[in-house]
Amino acid sequence: EANPKATGIATSALRDLVDRRLMPKVYDAVLELAQARGTVAVETGQVRDPKAAVSAIAAEAEAQDKLLVLLESQGLSPTTVAELATLSGVDSGLARKVLGKLANGGLIVRVSPELHFSAGAIQEARSALTTFLAEKPEGGSAGELRDALGVSRKYAIPLLEYFDGQGVTKRVGEVRVLR
Repeated sequence: EANPKATGIATSALRDLVDRRLMPKVYDAVLELAQARGTVAVETGQVRDPKAAVSAIAAEAEAQDKLLVLLESQGLSPTTVAELATLSGVDSGLARKVLGKLANGGLIVRVSPELHFSAGAIQEARSALTTFLAEKPEGGSAGELRDALGVSRKYAIPLLEYFDGQGVTKRVGEVRVLR
């Protein structure tokens, strides 16, 4: 009720707002009852007021489609969030919100606050790195790995740090090896 134009809140976030100590089975039962009574609408893990602005939901869905297509077309050289918003014609605040939802859904990967890659591009990068490093067990420098990925340093370093964090690669001195 407080924000009827909001497109929803994650069911787990709503549970935390109600009372974290509430048993999950009890919370789920109350949520199911509220949905049956038409007090709330539950869709894809989101709870919203059933009277929430249909136009806001439609705008979010449209933005999601535009941003996903754009990121998929950009491959391993995506633009920043502000540039994505401009190119797609989406408000930057809405773009950030939608990118967060896409990342939570696994359709894209947030590598840094400003860099998001499609899941397909990340898989492509992972494959290129593992193939290169499997053939070179002593490891590769950032420059060699940048060349193996076919990207500029602007994208290579965040990607390499991402894969280090994911346990795909490990930095040993100035080189990275397969973990």
